[in-house]
Amino acid sequence: MGAHESVNEDIWTELRVRLDWQPGFSFIPLYADDQESVAELLSRARDVLQLRAKTVEHLAPSNPDGLAEAVINAVLNAESLHARMGAPLWVELQRNPSDAAWNTAREQLLARLNERRSALALSCPRMLVLVFPTAYARTLPAVAPDLWSVRSYSGFLKPVRRERETVLRDRAGRTPDSAVARTELSASVNVLLNEWRRLTVNPDVRRVSPKPGFELVSALLEGDHVVLASGVAREAADLASRRMEVLGESVERLRDTMAAQVLLSEIETALGSASKPRNHASHAVVLSRRIRELASDTPESLRDLSVSLERLGDAEQEGGRLEAALEAYRESLELSRQLRASLGDTPQSLRDLSLSLNRLGDAEREGRAAGGGAGGVSGKRRSVAPTASESGGHTAEPARSVVVVEQARGCGARRRTARGSSGGVSGGS
Repeated sequence: MGAHESVNEDIWTELRVRLDWQPGFSFIPLYADDQESVAELLSRARDVLQLRAKTVEHLAPSNPDGLAEAVINAVLNAESLHARMGAPLWVELQRNPSDAAWNTAREQLLARLNERRSALALSCPRMLVLVFPTAYARTLPAVAPDLWSVRSYSGFLKPVRRERETVLRDRAGRTPDSAVARTELSASVNVLLNEWRRLTVNPDVRRVSPKPGFELVSALLEGDHVVLASGVAREAADLASRRMEVLGESVERLRDTMAAQVLLSEIETALGSASKPRNHASHAVVLSRRIRELASDTPESLRDLSVSLERLGDAEQEGGRLEAALEAYRESLELSRQLRASLGDTPQSLRDLSLSLNRLGDAEREGRAAGGGAGGVSGKRRSVAPTASESGGHTAEPARSVVVVEQARGCGARRRTARGSSGGVSGGS
């Protein structure tokens, strides 16, 4: 499969046409029992809208209490920023298909929407996507016949195939392991997911931080749920950006936004995207430079910039732009050396320096193997080879993982990363 082929390609084609050509109100009910398939479709919709400086307003209630009221408020609020932008409203209602309380909440919502069907064109001038359990397909037209009659499209999402998960794990550099690779979310991950859904239902951006989203992404990646992690990472990035818009710049808010961009760059690489890793990494570098302007040359700001540059170097190298990769790696190396000079020979500073040296050295060797594509680099090999004092006895390790970011955000990462347990991007206070 290509980077964006899916078992639900037919549904995506229909949805894409409506995203491109159908302004104003439209109602699209979808049916799904697989969270990964919903997350994949939502991620693709976000990608398309991002090109037009739009997003998706996403609601995923975590419990049935107040569900109908929360969704109705979002649907009928024509003056909200999302509504004025024409951003689609995507509401996930598919959880707990056999639970009586959830079914009652779903029916209450549909009944209220059905009553207001004629007013929706004015109060909801945008696409409304409601995702229901598959078993609800017969219930919807019976409970809300007027709403059903004006649907623009409806479709049943097929579960994401197991082969897809294996491909994603391979692209992410992880070895498929049947004991670890799970199609179902673990109880602990479900707790994090439910809490994130609770926090992000009509979130007050002044109070809600993206950090729980980073923790959830870490847990999802631990279980190889890459597509779902991608969706949560986008939500966390959107929340971080909105906090900056509402509350203004601060080092902590810039750092959250930067961390989200590094996450997205790593995840898009795992998903096989060609250009998105570079775009996200470039944005992270811009944000890191701004952090450095505000915070001066603190160890945290230097390390943020070093990690962002290394991610950019990885993205450039993966895209075959070796000269650009070398430029990013060299600047990252200089920052690592500056950190060592400032902090002394701490385990972290030596490990970071060793990693930077090895990343640059690997890129230079690739350039020479390609016939001198990294022109003029070979004469500088002496400065790249780690000396005993610079390497601190550490051996080369793989590129810093996406989980580095969650560790650095104070998320309690669950696995060892290339930058070590101390984290890769400095955490905000």
